[in-house]
Amino acid sequence: MYSALSKSSQLLARGPAFSTATMAQSPISRITVIGGGQMGSGIAQVAATHKHEVTLVDVNQEALDRG
Repeated sequence: MYSALSKSSQLLARGPAFSTATMAQSPISRITVIGGGQMGSGIAQVAATHKHEVTLVDVNQEALDRG
């Protein structure tokens, strides 16, 4: 168990693998976000801000309407 925790902290120390800085330079042009809750809508907003075509999918129409 300690080994797994140690490895997790090493990965966290490296920083995010996919940040807003790398997103702007990414060859990815379209993304789909499943779930329009707080986290999903935030991810969709950041991706759209960086000129990616975003599709937001949710089972609840109200969540999609909130954007």
